[in-house]
Amino acid sequence: MTLGHRRWTPKLGIVVACWIAALACSSQAQAQTQTIQKWVDEKGVVHFGDVPPPEAKTTSVQVHVIPPGELPPKPVQAPAKSGSKAASSKPEWTPLTPEEIAAREEGRKAAARAQECQQRSAQVARDGQAARRFGSSPANDSAIAKEDDWLAKNCN
Repeated sequence: MTLGHRRWTPKLGIVVACWIAALACSSQAQAQTQTIQKWVDEKGVVHFGDVPPPEAKTTSVQVHVIPPGELPPKPVQAPAKSGSKAASSKPEWTPLTPEEIAAREEGRKAAARAQECQQRSAQVARDGQAARRFGSSPANDSAIAKEDDWLAKNCN
């Protein structure tokens, strides 16, 4: 099949399908925007609607309308635990005590210290291998000795 001077190919079909899909999406996006009127009544209450009272000063407002099929799902409540009230006003969680906070912070510090010890120990091993391979220098030996002292003091 020919299309003017061009021959119809599968690649051209994909391009045409993409253009049609893009046009369909853009027309849907335009259809989901709506203009409504905003006005304030004599009591100072703000109202929104399609048809304001004739004496009201109105302002046009653009709103995005979500079709019913695209509404996000309602949050699901956790099932009530056996032996507890279904409509309990207490939260499902309890705040941490100062002791629990301190214990967690100490655990975080211990994990960070263990990671630093592991990294420094690996670096000392690499530096020692490099010194054996390429020869050592007094500055390198001094740096390795300082790291060994730090590891012995903080990691054992």
